[in-house]
Amino acid sequence: MDFLIKSITVLMVIMLIAVQLMLVSPYGAVFRTDSLNGEPIKNYQSIIDQGHVTLNLLGEYAANSASLFINGEHAMVIHRFPVKLELTDGDVVEIHAADQTHAFHVYLSDKSSGLYTDMRENSVKISPGMNRLMRVNIRN
Repeated sequence: MDFLIKSITVLMVIMLIAVQLMLVSPYGAVFRTDSLNGEPIKNYQSIIDQGHVTLNLLGEYAANSASLFINGEHAMVIHRFPVKLELTDGDVVEIHAADQTHAFHVYLSDKSSGLYTDMRENSVKISPGMNRLMRVNIRN
């Protein structure tokens, strides 16, 4: 019984090494292609969609008094409106207004087709501090 278990273990290790070598070789692409599920993603391909959004202003805005954040990372200081943003699927857009700024409203004046947001209102009031504008969903 002990001999049987050892021989099965050795055969499985040999089979594992053979399969891994076949997958690494250039001919291994034939084995990885699945006609039902498509092909594996290559280094230069992406399945994440992109789109653009143009933010515009309602009210008074003092130049350089707000910063734009995309996914929590500082993207730019807003000099003037309108602001055009290139966004990818799942991005969260926020505006941080300085403490001394007066409240103003921001709305979407333009967006690419297939781009949807979770904005409940047509415009968002921006008050001093961090203000979440939207989360972007891109569907084709």
